[in-house]
Amino acid sequence: MRAPGNQTRRQAGWSIISLMVGMLVSMLVILSMLSLFRVVSTNVVHPTTGMQPTASQDRQIATALLSVQTLLQNAGYGYYPQAAHNVNVMLVSGASKTLVSAPVAGLTGNTLAATSTITVSGTVQSIASGTVTPPLANAVNALFWETAGSTVPASASSAQCYGLLSDTSSLSNGNAANALYLLQANGSCSPVNANWNNINWTVTPLISSGLMLSPVTFAAQETTCWPFSTLVGANAPSGLYVQLSWSTNSTSALSSAAKSWSSCLPNIS
Repeated sequence: MRAPGNQTRRQAGWSIISLMVGMLVSMLVILSMLSLFRVVSTNVVHPTTGMQPTASQDRQIATALLSVQTLLQNAGYGYYPQAAHNVNVMLVSGASKTLVSAPVAGLTGNTLAATSTITVSGTVQSIASGTVTPPLANAVNALFWETAGSTVPASASSAQCYGLLSDTSSLSNGNAANALYLLQANGSCSPVNANWNNINWTVTPLISSGLMLSPVTFAAQETTCWPFSTLVGANAPSGLYVQLSWSTNSTSALSSAAKSWSSCLPNIS
């Protein structure tokens, strides 16, 4: 029988192998978390494909197109009995801008800053009359219209003129800018078909450069259509059927697909 003082004590604790296995497992977990963080960061904040910038771009485009639709519904307001197509409302193909003046830092990237002043040149495209068969062909990149200002019925001295211009000029990378601008005439402008290329237009950017896969285009035709709808027919009153078309610069096939909006403007014949 051994004396109590001579009993061998069993050692307790972690062996070096156990510690090394634990460190290896910890390193694998940390590497997995870093890899997951990188994937999530790329999907959320990547400047071109991330969800956050894409959502911001989609919000800007949706707001701009909604504003355009609202503004166009006011075209020809205050004209009795109706504003005339090709006179108070007109289309221009191959429209381009010439900068007249700009505030300090007149360019935001490749986009004209608000309150910049430009002139517009291009080729007038006649708006036809007849039965509409959507989608309309011969789309252009500029649309101009009049609306009554402070005087109703509208008069040449008080009329207000507006325009929409899709900028098809080239960026430094060779791609088209495809920015969309709302234009408002400075001073007397009526009839717009005689003055559009002699007017200084004040710019309000609606869609920045690089967000659209192709420029927003406009088409119109005088026909019989039901007000503020896409319904056309012989029993409907006369109006102007307008169509906007666009496609966004998105990596999603669904988002980048071509889209359009159409409506009948009852104030124009």
